[in-house]
Amino acid sequence: MESKYSFIISVISFIFIIIFFIFLEKDYLSGKDCTCNNVISQNTFFIFLILIIIFSISLFYYLHSLSLNKKNKIIFSNQKTIFSILTLEEKSFLTNIITEKGKVEQLVLAEKYGKIKAHRLIKKLKEKNIVLVKKENNKNIILLNKELELI
Repeated sequence: MESKYSFIISVISFIFIIIFFIFLEKDYLSGKDCTCNNVISQNTFFIFLILIIIFSISLFYYLHSLSLNKKNKIIFSNQKTIFSILTLEEKSFLTNIITEKGKVEQLVLAEKYGKIKAHRLIKKLKEKNIVLVKKENNKNIILLNKELELI
């Protein structure tokens, strides 16, 4: 939605830039207080500069948001693919890891699912290369695979 607004702003500012050039060509906005014929007033120059800046920023934002939308679509399709190969228990388990920002202690997951069930689910997800187990201070830390962190 925001990208539409930035596109509209860039189009409007571009139209104003074109109108500005037309007026300059017809000497409507040229400086009248100088004896020189082809001098642009300072106010006209600043307005023109502001229009170019608005156009550039809004166009850049629009193009940047398009690339972000593409990335988000790819991430969403990857997420759907990953979740389609998991069982219902693995999906809820993985969702818990994702909500913890991809890093959670095995003890926390064991409290939610039970020690044996958590251990088995971690083992299955580790075999599928979805999670990694790292030992820190006699605790198992379950990490989401680096390639899947964007989910």
